[in-house]
Amino acid sequence: MTVPLEGLMAINKPIGISSAEALRKLQRIFKPSSIFAETLAAEAAKRERESKGQQRRRRKQSARDLEVKIGHGGTLDPMASGVLVAGIGAGTKQLQQFLGCTKTYEATALFGAGTDTYDALGKIVAWGKEGSCGWERITEEVIEKELGAFRGDIMQKPPIYSALHMNGKRLYEYAREGKPLPAEIQSRPVSTVSLELLSLTSDHEYEYPAEEVPDEEKIALLAFETKPTTAATTTAAASTEEKATGEKRAHSPEPEDEKAAKKVKESEGEGEPVAETDTAEVITVAVETTPAATLPKKPEGKPPVATFRLTVTSGFYVRSFIHDLGKALGTEAHMVKLVRTRQGDYELGGEGVIEWEDLMDKGEEVWGPKVEGILNKWAEEKKGKK
Repeated sequence: MTVPLEGLMAINKPIGISSAEALRKLQRIFKPSSIFAETLAAEAAKRERESKGQQRRRRKQSARDLEVKIGHGGTLDPMASGVLVAGIGAGTKQLQQFLGCTKTYEATALFGAGTDTYDALGKIVAWGKEGSCGWERITEEVIEKELGAFRGDIMQKPPIYSALHMNGKRLYEYAREGKPLPAEIQSRPVSTVSLELLSLTSDHEYEYPAEEVPDEEKIALLAFETKPTTAATTTAAASTEEKATGEKRAHSPEPEDEKAAKKVKESEGEGEPVAETDTAEVITVAVETTPAATLPKKPEGKPPVATFRLTVTSGFYVRSFIHDLGKALGTEAHMVKLVRTRQGDYELGGEGVIEWEDLMDKGEEVWGPKVEGILNKWAEEKKGKK
C-alpha cells in the first residue's frame, strides 16, 4: 500500500501575501497533484470512518471539499518574505516546535519617521528631530554603540498593531477602531542571540509613507505607547515595577510559555507569547511625549537606511526593535523590509526550502520531485527516531 505523503517542508514566501493565503495557494496546487493523490484518498477514508456526529460537524462536506491538510509554524506579515515552515498531514502535529525555535532575519530600517504600525504599511505618527539630534548624526559607530542595549536578554514592548490579545480582543482591532486599550501594553522578556549591522547607506529608493496622522492623534499615540521611566535601583525594587522597553532582564532558563503559545499565534514578528520574568536590572531607553506645538516636522534631505541581521527567540518583534532603536538614536525609524532567512533548521537556499516561483510558475514535473523528496526524507528521519 502506498503511504500518504506528509511531513514538514518550508517555502520561501514572497512579499505581498499573508501566510494563510500562501497555504491556500499551496492547497490549490497540491489538490490535483499526482504525488498527493494517496494523501487525499487517506483523508477521504478517514472521514468515512468518522461518527455521524463528526460528519455533521463537517457540514456534509463531500469528496470535492477535500484538501491537503496544511498548517504553518509561525506566520510572516504580508510585507515580509522568507522561510515559512509548513506541516502537511501528520506534519502539522510537529509545528508547535517552530513557535519556540530561534529565527534569523535581515531587516531594513528607514530613519527620520516613525509610523503607527512600526513599518512601511502604516501612517506617519512622528518625525525625527532636525539638526544634531536627528538622523544626520547617525553613523555606523553611533549605531554600534546603541546596539549593545538590544543584545541578549531584554524587555520589549510589542506594537499596538499586533495580533496579541487584550481582554479577548486583538490589539490591532482596538487600533483600527480608534478605541483606547483597557490597559497599557506590557513589555515582555525576549532574547537577541545575535545582532549585527550589515550596512548603512543613503543610496536607496525607499520613500516615507504618503499618509500622516493628525497632530492630535500623534500626541495620543505617543503618550499611549510609552511612559517615562526611571532606572531600577535594585533587583527587588525592579520586580515590583513594570520593566521598560529596552531594559536588560534577568536571565531565565525557560523564557517561553508553551501553554500561551498554543493559544496565540502572531505574525512577525507577530512573536509568540512568552512568560514574564520577575526581575530587571538595567534601563536604556525612555520615550517622552511632545506638545503638539513643538512636534517635529518632516526633515530635509535624504535619510539613511540601515540593514541588520539578527537571530532572536520566540516573541521578538523586529518592528519594535527598529522603532526602539530609532528612539535610542534620537530620531524615529520604521521597518521597510524584512526577510526571514532561517527558522529552526530551515534556511533560505537549503534543500528543505522550496522556492515560491517553482511552485507557482513551473509544473509539477519541476516542484513535484523536490516536495516528494523533502517529505519522504522527513518520514525516514521520523522512522529512524522511533
